[in-house]
Amino acid sequence: MAFFFAISKKPFMAASLLFLGFLLPFLNTPGIQVMADDQLCTAEDGAHSIGVCYGRVANDLPSDDQVVNLFHSNGIYKMRIYDPNESTLQALKASDIELMVGVPNENLQALSDPSVAKNWVQRFILPYSSDVKFHYIVVGNEIKYNDLAAQYVLPAMQNMYDAIKAVNLQGQIGVSTSVEPSLLGSSYPPSSGSFSTNASSYIVPIVQFLMKTGDPLLANIYPYFGYVSDPADINLEYALFTSPGPVVSDGQFKYQNLFHALLDALYAALEKAGAPGLKVVVSETGWPSDGGNAATVENARTYYHNLIDHVKSGTPRRPGEAIETYLFAMFDENQKGPAETERHFGLFSPRWSGHNLQKKAKSRKPEEKSISSLNGNKIIAIDSVLVLAFLSHGGVSSSGSTEIIQGSKIFKLYVVVGTTMGLFLPLAYVLGSFRRGDDNEVRSATPHLFLLSFQILTENVSNPIHCEESLRHSRLANSGEAVAVR
Repeated sequence: MAFFFAISKKPFMAASLLFLGFLLPFLNTPGIQVMADDQLCTAEDGAHSIGVCYGRVANDLPSDDQVVNLFHSNGIYKMRIYDPNESTLQALKASDIELMVGVPNENLQALSDPSVAKNWVQRFILPYSSDVKFHYIVVGNEIKYNDLAAQYVLPAMQNMYDAIKAVNLQGQIGVSTSVEPSLLGSSYPPSSGSFSTNASSYIVPIVQFLMKTGDPLLANIYPYFGYVSDPADINLEYALFTSPGPVVSDGQFKYQNLFHALLDALYAALEKAGAPGLKVVVSETGWPSDGGNAATVENARTYYHNLIDHVKSGTPRRPGEAIETYLFAMFDENQKGPAETERHFGLFSPRWSGHNLQKKAKSRKPEEKSISSLNGNKIIAIDSVLVLAFLSHGGVSSSGSTEIIQGSKIFKLYVVVGTTMGLFLPLAYVLGSFRRGDDNEVRSATPHLFLLSFQILTENVSNPIHCEESLRHSRLANSGEAVAVR
């Protein structure tokens, strides 16, 4: 106690409080917690612009309930599915996951009949609308202007919108279609982006319809395919967001990555089509981890890691606008093809046996077992399987599969020392004033320092308890047991 009485001078106390002011952002920052395994525990649940596609062209996938738990345990709150599978819709009830639900291409002709669209909404949307957070209905995926289904896309969209409006859900659920860059007749440089003459008669009426409804255009953007189709002119770094400087100069716009260039070419085409303000949602993007040129776990991790950072800040043509983006896909799908890479786009590569979700072991370098972070969003490579997770705040990174705080032992020590000082330095000040007989200092300082100490104590006691509880639920989910969704 002699130490505490000796340090009770005012200058030292001022310096101590300044130190505590520096320490508090670390002890009381939402989203920065020590946690283990695949679970990322956050102190605040913010809206995220990243989702993941749940494709089911496979015969080894977990149940829909397991999938929803897996989304939850990895902090993913946006999902795209490609058909209104009722088992999936049941599993999504009360899950708080925003859903993009697709209409298969083969159903478009039937939906050009208004009564069929009405029945579709009555069967697949209305019964679940109070419990499932429908976000978009995707009427067709990657329809080209010369496909037989092209003539039915706009009528089906119009009928679907009318059916949604008839049940007063038009403000809640958007209706759109998902396109891909082959509709562009020109895309380089990005400002020259325009729809081809043949494609214009197909896509421009769709764009005009979306301008009227206020819903976004959906687009599947894959720098991987751009790279492998022209590796002589497109370097890998440009496709992976790792170019050290601008690769393409386009007037006032400079491009360091192919993703932004492709998206801005589409924005330019929309401007020329009379839709300069139309929002674009990236409904698919990804990088394969096996099966072809540049398809490796390391490249996939690099792509996702950098993608998530870049979509937060928009493109050179539309800066400051976060890009709602869906990663393709949650799982490797072993029945896709014909290209081998089509089977290896999954963040997870599952082998379903009994009641356990397992991860297939793939050959890899030891250093590939790591956790990467950039600006609050995590891509985790564990056993060569990419696992997506998110935090509300950034700046955390690590290596190793058990904790996400870089130098976690040092960080823990820092927290313990900081908490100890935060609790006992204010006490020392009060006790020193009491010993000197300065009642005014005691009366004025005690309430404030007590509240400061109480805040530090509660933040560093209650948050680890909360995280440990979340970790326990995560372990149950990973072992295949039921997890209550809060």
